[in-house]
Amino acid sequence: MPSTKDTPGEVEFFPLTNKEMSGIQQGGFKPTHATFECGACGKATQGRVVGAMIRKSDGKELLWCMCSCDRQEPTVLVKQGETLISQSPISKEFHPNDRWPKDLAALYDEAAKSYSASAFTACAMVCRKVLMATACAEGDEDGKGFVDYVNYITESVLTFPRAKTAIDSIRSIGNEANHKVTIITRDDAKRAMQIVTYMLDTIYALPTA
Repeated sequence: MPSTKDTPGEVEFFPLTNKEMSGIQQGGFKPTHATFECGACGKATQGRVVGAMIRKSDGKELLWCMCSCDRQEPTVLVKQGETLISQSPISKEFHPNDRWPKDLAALYDEAAKSYSASAFTACAMVCRKVLMATACAEGDEDGKGFVDYVNYITESVLTFPRAKTAIDSIRSIGNEANHKVTIITRDDAKRAMQIVTYMLDTIYALPTA
């Protein structure tokens, strides 16, 4: 089969093994699909399975899947029967906007990865860092306390009442995690992600929309 690696969006299929060729000739190999949440776009999909194997060490099945999204990145599933054991990369619910400053987008992406990995306390901590870094990027001085940066954002950057209410609510999430051993819940981590997403979009994406 000719190579298609120079054609964007197409998969290059390598030479078939004797077993694969025999399976095709006998009609035993047909396109297979799996339902999963894409590790690239985060959406539920029924993607094409481009490869599969049974792992010798424990008998679990590995599936290499491709979503139909434009990111075109593979997702690897590990399954025991119909039960999903693990997935790599983990599906991400939150994604940075390409209109944000690159350093803030990279920091935000770390928070998104923490959230996807169920590291909710770590996620809240990175969300605090995103807010502080944003305040400095918008003109505040380095070396201040977290509350000072929250005040700067709500008093000098996003000054309308709804913004102040939303951004100010991140204080309780961050402070609880920062000053004592308190495990942040999924709901609170999600709220922190939504707040910083809203903040970054409002500052950097809306004016250029």
